[in-house]
Amino acid sequence: DVYKGKTLSYSWKAVPGAKYYIRTWFDSKKASGRMTLSVEKTPDEHGNDLTAASVLAMDIETVSTLDGTKDVDVFTFTTVEDSNYYRLDFKNNDLNAWMNYELLDADGLNVAKDDVYTGKSAYISWKAVPGAQYYVKLYSGSEKERGKYTVTLSHAADNEPDTMENAIVLTAGEKSAS
Repeated sequence: DVYKGKTLSYSWKAVPGAKYYIRTWFDSKKASGRMTLSVEKTPDEHGNDLTAASVLAMDIETVSTLDGTKDVDVFTFTTVEDSNYYRLDFKNNDLNAWMNYELLDADGLNVAKDDVYTGKSAYISWKAVPGAQYYVKLYSGSEKERGKYTVTLSHAADNEPDTMENAIVLTAGEKSAS
């Protein structure tokens, strides 16, 4: 539903040649007024699954849009042989809902996932398999919301020790700067 002065949109992958019907009504017998209804064909900016993933470029901020009902954007990238550590930065620019993101391996298995709310940022950093293919899957926490987000892939430094012998000592009540 939508209230006076507000806008609502739905997006879906239409079947070519199929007929669709839109039904509108007022919830109150006393309600009256005008409404505008329009239908437009819009391209899906990025693939909805692993087979149609868009390539994510290194160190370039990609700004995109989740365009409504059940839109999923999938990106792919392949790590280079001489760099193990990567970082994916996410920013939910104006999607008025939770934006979910997942890092998947070449088989589509989940490596990491999280979410971020409107106007907030988050990231995933990990030790990647050199020369491996990865996927990033982004989708809204709400099926009706739409809005812009930003994703950036970059190399990351290994700032933490990799063995127990070299572990960082944590002291209760003090913050660690790693």
